Amino acid sequence: MKSKPGQDSKGDVMLVHARLSASSVNGPGRRAVLFVQGCRLDCKGCWNPRTHALAGENWGAEELARWIVHCREGSGISGLTFSGGEPMHQSPELVTLAQKVRAAMPELSFGMFSGYSERELDEGSYWTLAETDADLRRSVWQELRRHLDFAVLGRYNDQQPTADPLRTSRNQVLRLYSPRYSEADFGPPEVEVTIESDLISITGFPLAGLPA
Repeated sequence: MKSKPGQDSKGDVMLVHARLSASSVNGPGRRAVLFVQGCRLDCKGCWNPRTHALAGENWGAEELARWIVHCREGSGISGLTFSGGEPMHQSPELVTLAQKVRAAMPELSFGMFSGYSERELDEGSYWTLAETDADLRRSVWQELRRHLDFAVLGRYNDQQPTADPLRTSRNQVLRLYSPRYSEADFGPPEVEVTIESDLISITGFPLAGLPA
């Protein structure tokens, strides 16, 4: 359920677009996916413009951590993937959530999709909902990276379609931040349709623009 006043501190509350309890196309294995709300990158031809507005449901880190534990117990997930929207707009809150989940389930893996390049992240050259300076943004990214096993980074470019695993355009890169996975663990891009009692979701990587 949504956060109630006083349930979580302000710094632990996130804007959330949607949650997927189990997916097989957002990283290796069976994974929960957290789609954050809000993106200012404005990539031409973005597949999910509904995630762009900086307004939506507020979820506390404790609530989200409990949901992920439920996904582990109910769906047998092996990992969690952050998507969006743009996850790095809420990077301090992602760090808090990752720390809580890691404490509860140290065996879980973490992945992320971000439109920012690795250089932008390393330099702290990304925007956050909370006002932060570049030094803090650099340290937040370094802390989040310590939790990540993989990340797909770079703007979506609709003029550079690709069939590379987990990528939507050739300019994007897959970075491995732990020895947990190798390139061979990431299969070809696929589309997945999930039907639940109150939600139909489509996620994955349609090969738009590629020759048949």
